[in-house]
Amino acid sequence: MISSIRYDAFISYRHCDLDEEIAKALHQQLEAFKVPKDILKKYPGCKPKIERVFRDKEELPLTSNLEDPLRIALENSEFLIVICSPRTRESLWCRREIEIFTSLHGREKVLAVLIEGEPKDSFPEEILYHENFITQEDGTVALKTEAVEPLAADFRGANKQEMKKAMEEEILRLLAPMLGVDYDTLKQRHKEIRTKHRLRLVFLLCFCCVLFGLYYGLTALQIQRQNELISHQKNIMSQQAEKLAQQTTLLEAQNKNLKKEQALLLARKAQEALATDNPYDAVSLSYQSMTGTDQVSFPNTPLGQQILTDSLGMYDGGRWIRSLTQVTTPGAVESLTLSPQKTLALVADNIGNLLLVNVEKQAIVEFSLFADPATQPVTTKGSFGFLSEEEIYYLTTNRCLIKYNLTTGEMDQIDLASHLSSTILGTACVPDGSVVVLRTINQIFLMDRENFALKDPLLYTCTYDNASFFLSQEGSDFYCYCTQDGKEAFYGFDATGKELFSLKGIPGTITHIASTADTVYIGSIHTEKNYGQSTTITAVKKSNGRILWQKKEAGLLSSNLLLNTKDSTTYLCVSLGRLVHLLDAATGREISSLNLANQALYSMTSENGAFAIYDSSGSYNLLSPDAEKTVFDYPAMHC
Repeated sequence: MISSIRYDAFISYRHCDLDEEIAKALHQQLEAFKVPKDILKKYPGCKPKIERVFRDKEELPLTSNLEDPLRIALENSEFLIVICSPRTRESLWCRREIEIFTSLHGREKVLAVLIEGEPKDSFPEEILYHENFITQEDGTVALKTEAVEPLAADFRGANKQEMKKAMEEEILRLLAPMLGVDYDTLKQRHKEIRTKHRLRLVFLLCFCCVLFGLYYGLTALQIQRQNELISHQKNIMSQQAEKLAQQTTLLEAQNKNLKKEQALLLARKAQEALATDNPYDAVSLSYQSMTGTDQVSFPNTPLGQQILTDSLGMYDGGRWIRSLTQVTTPGAVESLTLSPQKTLALVADNIGNLLLVNVEKQAIVEFSLFADPATQPVTTKGSFGFLSEEEIYYLTTNRCLIKYNLTTGEMDQIDLASHLSSTILGTACVPDGSVVVLRTINQIFLMDRENFALKDPLLYTCTYDNASFFLSQEGSDFYCYCTQDGKEAFYGFDATGKELFSLKGIPGTITHIASTADTVYIGSIHTEKNYGQSTTITAVKKSNGRILWQKKEAGLLSSNLLLNTKDSTTYLCVSLGRLVHLLDAATGREISSLNLANQALYSMTSENGAFAIYDSSGSYNLLSPDAEKTVFDYPAMHC
C-alpha cells in the first residue's frame, strides 16, 4: 500500500513525450546512484543511496480517485522534483502536487528540473512565488507575495543526446540536498570517480593492447617460423627441381644429338645412293633423314636437305650444275653479299633478320651483336657489306654505322643521326675496301675504313634514286646522277670523292655498268617514238669523260654487262633477251652473236675470253670470240 511506503522523492511532470522521457531517465539514475564510501565517512548522517522514488507511471495503482493516492505519496515523500517546461505551467495536476507538497513539507524541499524554455516561462508560479501573512504597523494582518529562487538543475540541450549528457552533470544538484551532503564535495568526488573510471578504461585498453601485441608477436613469430620452414622446403624443392631440370636438359641434349647423328647417318647413306645412281633410294633416305619415322622425328640437317634437293633436281642450274652450298634461313632471302674471298656471306631475309653465314661450313654463325637492340641492323638492300674478309659494316635501326672485326671482336661506331639530317638510303664499299660510300636523299658522304670518320659531303646533289648509283667492278670508283651548280649529269668519282668526269646526253635510263681501269661501259634503255624499246651501250674514258663509242641495239638489257680478256683484247658481252652480242670493248665492233632459244638471265666469264650465258630454261650457252667454239646448251665448263 502507498500509505506504508516511504519515498525519497516524488517526481512531478506533465504527461507528454519529452517530459515523460526525462522523468523516466531521471527516476532510473536517481535510484541507481551510489554514494562513495569516503563521503559516507565524512558525512555520518548521509544516506548511502536513494532507496525509492515515486513516479505515477511506476507506483500509482488503478483507482477512480487519483488525488488520494497522490496525496498519500506526497505525504510519504521527502522531496518533490518538478520537471519544468513551458507545458508544465498549463498542468493543473503538477501545480496541485506542488501546493499539496509545500503545504505538507515546506518549500525548501521542492527541487526544479528545467528541460526546455526559460525559467520564467517554464517554472510554475507555485515555485517562483511565496505568499506570507505579515503584521503591519497598525496591527493588521496582510497577505504578501514574495519572489523566491528555487533550487533547480538545468537539463536543457539542443537534442535529447545533449540533454542526457547535461543530466549526468546536473543530477548532482538534486542528489546533494536529497543525500544531505555538500554539492561541491559531491561534484568533486564524482569527477574523481569519473577520472578513475577513465583511467581504468585506459588501463584496460592498454592491457588489451599489450595482450593483442603479445598475441600478434607470438602469431608473427609462429608465422615467421612457418615461413622459414616453407622457405627451407621450397629451397629443397627448388634444388631438386633444378637438378631435375639439368638432368632433363642433359637428356634432351643427348636425345637431340642422337637424333642428329641418326639423321646424318641416313643423309650419308642417301649421299652414297645418289653417288651410285640410285636416286629413288637417295630421295627416300634423305626424306627420312629430315622427317624421321612414325615414332621419332629427326632435325633438319644441311646435308640431308642438300641430298634431297639434289636427288630431286630442284636447284639444277643446268644439266650438270648442282648447288655446292645450302643454308636454311628463318625467312626468304631478299639480299646477299659475299666476302671478297667468298668464304662468308651476309644474308638479309624478309622477316628482318641479318645473318652471318659460313659458306664453307654451310652454317649460320651465332652473332650476338645483331640481337642487341642497341646494335640491331637494318636489313634493306645496300645497308650492309664486307670491308675485308675479317671486317663487316652495317647500318643500325637507331641510325648508327658500325664496323666490326670478326676475328678480334673490335668494334667502331659512329652516330650518323647527329651528323646527317636526312635518312641514309644506301651504302656501298669500293672493291678494295678502303672507303664506304653513304648516300642520303640528296647527298653523298665518304668514310675512311681506317679511322672510321665521316668526311664532308661531296658538293653534289643527287637527283635520282639508288637505281642510278653504281660501283665499279674493277678499281675503286663509283658513279651517280648528280647536280652541281645547276648542271645535271652522270658523274664518275674515285675513292677519295674526286670527280673523274661528268657526262650529259646519255639516252634513257642507266641500268648496268661495267668498267676497266680506264674505261666505263654504260648500258641504258629507252623507248622509241614507235613505242619500241632499245638499249644503248656507251663507252666513256674515265680520265676526261670523253665518249669513245656508242652502239644502239633493239631490245632491252636482260642480263649484266660483262667484260673478259683474251690475248690483250677485251670483249664486252651484251645480253638483249634471246640475242647475245659479243663486242670489241675498244671499238664497239660486233665480233659474234648468239641467238638463244630462251631469254638470257645471267652471264659469267669463261676460258679464253668466252662467256657462259645462263638462260631461262636452265641451260648454259657458250659465246666465244672464236665462232666455231660457240656452243648451245653447253654441258660442262669452268666458270
